[in-house]
Amino acid sequence: MGFSPSRGEARHGKEPGATRIIFHVDMDAFFASVEQLFNPHLRGKPVLVCGDPDGRSVVATASYEARPYGIRCGMPVREARRLCPHATCVEGDPGKYIHISLQVLDLLKTFSPSVEPFSIDEAFVEVTEQIEKRSEMLNLANRIQRRVRATVGVTASIGIGPNKFVAKMASGVHKPEGMTCFSTADFVRHFGPQPVGELWGIGKATSEILGSLGLRTVNQLAAAPRELLAGTFGIVGPGLKLVAQGLDETPVVPYHQAPDAKSIGHEHTLEQDESDPEILAGHMLRLSDMVARRARLDSFAGKVISLKLRSSDFQTFQAQQGLGHPTSDGLEIYRVARSLFERLKDGPAGDFHRGRVQKRKTAAGPIRAFRLLGISLGGLVRLAPDPQRLLFPEEQRYRDMMSAVDRLRGRLGEGILVRAGTMILEH
Repeated sequence: MGFSPSRGEARHGKEPGATRIIFHVDMDAFFASVEQLFNPHLRGKPVLVCGDPDGRSVVATASYEARPYGIRCGMPVREARRLCPHATCVEGDPGKYIHISLQVLDLLKTFSPSVEPFSIDEAFVEVTEQIEKRSEMLNLANRIQRRVRATVGVTASIGIGPNKFVAKMASGVHKPEGMTCFSTADFVRHFGPQPVGELWGIGKATSEILGSLGLRTVNQLAAAPRELLAGTFGIVGPGLKLVAQGLDETPVVPYHQAPDAKSIGHEHTLEQDESDPEILAGHMLRLSDMVARRARLDSFAGKVISLKLRSSDFQTFQAQQGLGHPTSDGLEIYRVARSLFERLKDGPAGDFHRGRVQKRKTAAGPIRAFRLLGISLGGLVRLAPDPQRLLFPEEQRYRDMMSAVDRLRGRLGEGILVRAGTMILEH
């Protein structure tokens, strides 16, 4: 099923979305496919990409050879290994995935100037101006798939629709290397009878709330009174009704026009619940260094430092502190994060999040052990490409040293130079 834009009235917008033709290009099992690309002995075998394969991490991506065993993203590695003992676990390599992702984006730009990355493994491509009739639309999608496979070495599934939401939903219908073309009516016919949780952006918590309102299918959500949804979900409520109808006016924003990132952060789930302050400090120092390096590589500095802690009983606490100046210095980020840690570890009174579902009050009390740490840098500002020399020689020497460290890590890996305070993590 599909749609065929005409050159006349429909193309000028009497039917919402009829003027647009958007592709959602979704790389198939991306991380695992990249690992199989770089390691030919893994091809055709079940592969699990995760954090530390020997630690307490979760599956980031499972290859299609692993999925028949019931393995899914977000599953604990230990459980995945129980389901498929002969699967190969590979620690994720972000640099490798970014390299391939940029190659794909460069390739997509040869087909259309309107390319919007949605994540590292997917992008929207508007081809409205390139298409005259339906056969051209399908041929163009097929050419993109062939070029991705031949040029980059991985595969992509493509969803085609009159807006970003329908295209995104269509791309998951046939995988891997599938192609699905949906009009708004096609979307409603296919997804209407399905549970609301099948819709992009509706998670378990929202599904449960909708279910309590008697809205269990996409069709029921599409027919729900706007007042009911607005009263339950606030300003986002009416938007849920629109997407259930397959309607979306969000533009495709080419990535050279996209706004700068709002924050840069890293999180780490510990191998075991940890209470040793020196080990926790070592992790915070390492995370601060990683955040600072990413900021410098992207020519950013930030004025707000945030710390996220998750306790052994899955309570999540967050705090942030503003600075009077922007920074991209790992030591400065660490000092502020350490101060926030001292404030949070005694058990702050106030709001906390259990998972991502609910918010409630908790009494003050010391936190005995932690399972996750996260540090982020917000309030980002762009740095000048050629920064001025600093007034004080010792400050300039420190900046030059960190630039040299960044270059060495870029060439030889993160572990080539580490701060002394993180060496406790190696024991």
